[in-house]
Amino acid sequence: MEIKILDGHAATARMACEKFQEAWHALFRSCRWATGFQAPAFALAWYETYAATAEPVLVIAEDGHDLVGLLALAWDGGSYRLFNVGDHQAEYHAWIAADHLANAFIIEALSALSETFPRSSLSFRYLPPDAPTAWLDEAHPLRDSLSIRKVSRPLIRLIDDQQIETSLRKRSNRSRLNRLRKACGGELTSRVIGTEEELATVIDEIARHYDQRQSTLNGIRPFLDDADKKEFHLKLMRAGCLHAFTLHAGSSFVAAIISVKSGRCLSLGILAHAIDLAPCSPGKFGVLFMALAALRDDYDLIDLTPGGDWKDRFANDGDWVLEAKVWFDRRAMMKARLNEQAISSLKWLLRPCGPMPQKIRQLLAVSARRIKR
Repeated sequence: MEIKILDGHAATARMACEKFQEAWHALFRSCRWATGFQAPAFALAWYETYAATAEPVLVIAEDGHDLVGLLALAWDGGSYRLFNVGDHQAEYHAWIAADHLANAFIIEALSALSETFPRSSLSFRYLPPDAPTAWLDEAHPLRDSLSIRKVSRPLIRLIDDQQIETSLRKRSNRSRLNRLRKACGGELTSRVIGTEEELATVIDEIARHYDQRQSTLNGIRPFLDDADKKEFHLKLMRAGCLHAFTLHAGSSFVAAIISVKSGRCLSLGILAHAIDLAPCSPGKFGVLFMALAALRDDYDLIDLTPGGDWKDRFANDGDWVLEAKVWFDRRAMMKARLNEQAISSLKWLLRPCGPMPQKIRQLLAVSARRIKR
């Protein structure tokens, strides 16, 4: 197995090659742990959208003329940051490889990256649930530079519509639905969006409500802070990577959910709902009606993705995934671990004070995100 690292123009030229794209797609289709976030369509849309701020980096392994391993990354030279394609907009970070090279490829790839990017690190947040993990325990030069964390993943198994219909018929839910109809002056209507043109007509409204919700919860405004996020999602829809669902009452926006397709699984990416309708639980009904639509479209799993206590209320199943980070610079690793310990200690010291004010929670969240980067 020969490992090559292509970056900048060399990586861009390789990705523009039709034969390479075909080989990438074939490897993706055969890789048992690949998700929609490792699909060439997802990666190419992201690279094109963020070309001005992220330099592509491809780690490839070839056996003769066959592509047998690929790790798609990006590099920000200003911050010396190396990261998986999609960055925070990809729920699962991973390489793809022939099954017999599942662990060997990533060990060799990381070793090569440590020589090319010695001041950097690389996070996999999160590894897909079926991703190989033997490399995390095997003896190799970077083994002591690994940080690993186990994280719960809430799931909705789509068995039949009776379970969802039963939930909608509960007295409390019927009452909220009636209040929702009355508040909006109309009946509920749902729609699965199938084209880029359809998504373009509602993406601004979805973005506005999503930013409002995220600003309240986490102190961030994903669409407003990222001028390219809208275009990225439109490109993903054009490439067939997305499942988008909207819920309205009369002419009023209630909720929208945008997910990435991974076979018969949908990975939740964006949940937006009207904040002024919060007493009527618009987000809850968005998830329930979206689950009905997904079931009827022959999906069998909604991956609510790790993070967010509210997701556990919808889940009827769950499992665990891993977050892994490898440091190429041991000094930077020690500094980051000390910072993580400081944040954990601060949280522990604040526990006797009761619920933390929103501003403090947001500051701690921002600090944690910066360390993980």
